[in-house]
Amino acid sequence: MQNKKIETKSQNKLWNFLASTRLALMLLILLAILSLSGILIIQRNEAHRSAWKHKISIEQIYQNKYGEIFAWIILKSGMHQTFTSWWYLLTLGLVCINLILCTIEHFPSTWRQTSKITWIKSPEIFAKRKLNSILNVKATQEQTISEIQNLLHKHLYKTIQKTNNNDLLINANKNAFGRFGYIITHISLLLIVIGGVIFALKGYRYTITGKTGHIAEIPNENYRKDNKIKFLLRIDDIELEFYDDNEMQIKDYKSTLTIIDDNEEKISKTIEVNHPLTYNGIMFYQSNYFKQAEWNLGPCSILVSKPQNPAYEHTIILNLGEKIKLPDTEVILALEKFVPDFALDKDNKAYSQSEIPRNPAFDLALYEKGELLYRTWLFPSYKHSDYHTMKNELFNFELEDYDYKKEEIEYTGIEVSYNPGAPFIWCGFALIIIGLLISFYIPHRRLWILIRQREENNIIIYIEGQSNKDEEGLENEMKKIKSQLKKRLGEEKKREE
Repeated sequence: MQNKKIETKSQNKLWNFLASTRLALMLLILLAILSLSGILIIQRNEAHRSAWKHKISIEQIYQNKYGEIFAWIILKSGMHQTFTSWWYLLTLGLVCINLILCTIEHFPSTWRQTSKITWIKSPEIFAKRKLNSILNVKATQEQTISEIQNLLHKHLYKTIQKTNNNDLLINANKNAFGRFGYIITHISLLLIVIGGVIFALKGYRYTITGKTGHIAEIPNENYRKDNKIKFLLRIDDIELEFYDDNEMQIKDYKSTLTIIDDNEEKISKTIEVNHPLTYNGIMFYQSNYFKQAEWNLGPCSILVSKPQNPAYEHTIILNLGEKIKLPDTEVILALEKFVPDFALDKDNKAYSQSEIPRNPAFDLALYEKGELLYRTWLFPSYKHSDYHTMKNELFNFELEDYDYKKEEIEYTGIEVSYNPGAPFIWCGFALIIIGLLISFYIPHRRLWILIRQREENNIIIYIEGQSNKDEEGLENEMKKIKSQLKKRLGEEKKREE
């Protein structure tokens, strides 16, 4: 028996602690501190953009910024993705538990305050209350009751009445739901937290950086598990809009995007800040814009000839990555790779020592009926393609001209956001506004009225009021009710107490 009592006390202590306002305050402070790491420390999306721009790894971004030791701590602890880390989600879970238990703890008393009907039967009790008023009127009891009921209904009070000896008692209340504002606020916070957790577990947000023509793979909802492609996003155009009176000041960034799904163009739209493209629940926002100087290979002019047929000569204009059918043949010529500063590594694989065209080389491939015939390297320093050729080559290639120069390329940043928890979050924000409005501006008001007949056509009315907030407003309302009763029933001044 004693063990059960100890166990019950322990359970009550645990319940009281989990449902306490003290724990709620501690959790909110902890949540604020944890959130600081997400503000002060570079997060994964920003680090990814910087890594792409500077062509280095994400680890190097953190090492350059915080040093090797702190970078290791940040990456291992998950501070580089604070709002989706296990410790942040655990704290949110504890906040949810506290909100639920706190609501369960306080709901019964709130329900009793709004549903329990009480009566004040003695004039002496009215006199002891803070908000009380006494009115002596010259009217019959029936007339008095009728006028009071009409006035209370006009002021939106719900009334219940009963008799006590020769007295009539009225219990009136309005806006009882005003006491439940905190419950709506708690529910709204739960919805916001649930929405945030759903986003952390199922959603994603990252930035695509690309130039005109860039095609990006958009992952499906379970991309973290299976990494499957859902559809493609193509950047068709990048546009800047300037102010009319100042052509140096940018007014807006715009990007024209096309969604390609199942090899079919589904939708195209020009997006700008706060005007995203939405497709299958995934939103594409205009994030940023910048220019970057890059070496770019333009069209290449290649003279194609046949060793066995001197009459066969054709000039082909070819871009990097492009394939073209050679005249009067079934052979496809492709320019598959360009190496500006050609060199071979220890495994005899080609690579570029720099972006400067000190020793440019062009990798050509020939296909027939979908099968590779052979490959050859073409060097501007050599007149013919006699480097790494094969014995049975059908063609000779000579580079007549090519355009390789450094120029500023426009890049656009597109934020990709898939947030399956958004409905919960928006619903939560709507409810939190409603809950706060109810909590602060909708008072639960109660009136107790005792009607006593002293003699014929002489009635004394005792009124007492109570409000959980804005007592001054209730006092003014009681004065209005009293004034209206005076006008309708007439006041017996000599008898007023």
